[in-house]
This record gives sequence, C-alpha cells and structure tokens, in this order.
Amino acid sequence: EFQIRGRLAIGSELDLDIVRRMIALQFKLMNDDPERLSRAPTSVQPDGRREYHVRRDSEDRRQNAAMFPLTGNIEVIEESWRYYEATKDAAWLRSNIQNLEDAAAWVLSNTDQYGRVWSDVYYEDQVIKDGRVTQAQAFAAHALALLAKMETLLGRRYETARMSRASSKMANALIAPLPMGYWDQKNQRFIDWVDRNGLAHDHIHLLANEVPVLFSYATPDQAAAVRRLIDNNSEEFERFPSFV
Repeated sequence: EFQIRGRLAIGSELDLDIVRRMIALQFKLMNDDPERLSRAPTSVQPDGRREYHVRRDSEDRRQNAAMFPLTGNIEVIEESWRYYEATKDAAWLRSNIQNLEDAAAWVLSNTDQYGRVWSDVYYEDQVIKDGRVTQAQAFAAHALALLAKMETLLGRRYETARMSRASSKMANALIAPLPMGYWDQKNQRFIDWVDRNGLAHDHIHLLANEVPVLFSYATPDQAAAVRRLIDNNSEEFERFPSFV
C-alpha cells in the first residue's frame, strides 16, 4: 500500500506500470483463495504458503485477535481508484471491476446489520484489537464510496446504488455515539476499538480521530473536538509517525 501511494505520487510511466502490476498481483492472490472468498492473504511465506487466518495472543494470553483479515481487501479498492485517477484507463477498470466487487464482498460479509465492520487488527499497529476498529470503519466506508464512483464511471447503476448505500451506512455508524457507534460523547473523541465483549478501548489514538475528519464523515462538532484533542496532545503525537 505505502509503495503504491509513493509511486502514484511520482507518477512516471514506469511507476504507474509497476503499480498496475502490483494491483494485478493482489487480485491474483485474492482469486487464488482456496475458499473462493476473494480474501487478500494476511501473509505469503517464503515457501509459498498463504496465510489467511493468523491469530495472535496478547503477552498475558488473555486477549486474542486475527491479524489484518480485511486490510488488503479494503486498501486494494482505494489503490485501484488512485490508479484510475492517474491513468484514466477505463478498459483496465472495466476488466477488473469484478475483482473490486469481490474485494468489497469479503468486507461486507464481515459487516453487521448496523453497518459496523468487524475487522479485528487493521492497520499500522499490532495491538490486539478483537472486534470493530474505528480506523477500519472509516477506511471501509471511504473505499466503498470510491468503488461506487468506479461503478458510476462504468454505468453500473445497480452496483453504484448498492455500494453507496453500504458506504453511507458505515459512515453513519462511524460517527454514532457509543455503544452502537465509535464516538465517545463524554470524552469528546473517537475511541480506538470496541472488543467482541462490547468493551470500548481508548488510549487517544491519533489516526482513529484524524481519519473520520479527513474523510469528511465527522460532524462539525466532532471535527472541532478532534482539532482540540490534537492541539492539546500535539507534543505527544509528534513523537510518533502518523502516516497522515
């Protein structure tokens, strides 16, 4: 993901060709899923073994979570949109729209009736997050909105509407207050994740608060509260990379 973002920023013909090949490799791995679920594997080992369900324990062995089961499927959708933006290659998009819909299907199969994505561990850290993660919720909503744009470009009205509805439902769940959503009304910030026992976990996670604002999902009051949160903790946040 990070290499693709960097190469798209450079934008030379060589870099765009490498990005196209990298996305093709991701689609190949998804299509080779033995369960036919179009899952991006968590890892591919040197001997060729593909791992789809890697679980990790916390140090005290009291918590357990799956490692990145949805990350690749969510990210490849945005990567594909950025590639299309750079190239305007409609033929490439049309030839891969089924791969993108299959990527979304795996994400949606891990989304409940309220639009909440149960992603477990999702992004840049490996904290044991055994449930629904704020970052994943925001990135999933954003990815499906981008997929709806791609469906629109191809004139696929039914799929456009379906992806738009799913994205909106995820976005509405994201900004809803706890316990149903991810917003801590009392402390005026987004929590990090809610575990599978319904317990909210919050250690003032920077990305969990930034991303809903950057994607324009946060309400004006939420965005203002996040701005204050970042200003009040800026010295601490500057000690760590934010990727933003």
